[in-house]
Amino acid sequence: MRVRSVDLKTQSQKTVPTFKNLRMAEREPMHWRLTYTYEVDGSTYIVDGVTRDFCKIGCGIRGIIMPPLGSTTRLKLYLPTQKLPISLDAKITWVKGDCFGVRFSGMDKRDYMRVGQYLRSALQMVG
Repeated sequence: MRVRSVDLKTQSQKTVPTFKNLRMAEREPMHWRLTYTYEVDGSTYIVDGVTRDFCKIGCGIRGIIMPPLGSTTRLKLYLPTQKLPISLDAKITWVKGDCFGVRFSGMDKRDYMRVGQYLRSALQMVG
């Protein structure tokens, strides 16, 4: 007896190109309080936000004011176990709804180590 497979996709589903993940690093879902700067008409505002996810080169942020795509911002990241915030310069890479993504312009070695240490400890608690 021959088994025949049925292709249930419509013609439009067959012609849609497959999604290509453009991320250069995997992100972990992490929700940390932060502030970010937003500039308009020569004035700089500081806005509260929360990270959605985080990796070594960037993060997703939920906020109430969306910076323009391509603009730069200064983040102050407040890790739960750290007394002082980590300051990061970043560029806005995408904006959608009440969220946007940033790519870090540079992170000094000390801050990179602090974030990495916290990420490892948080992931061990989950795993």
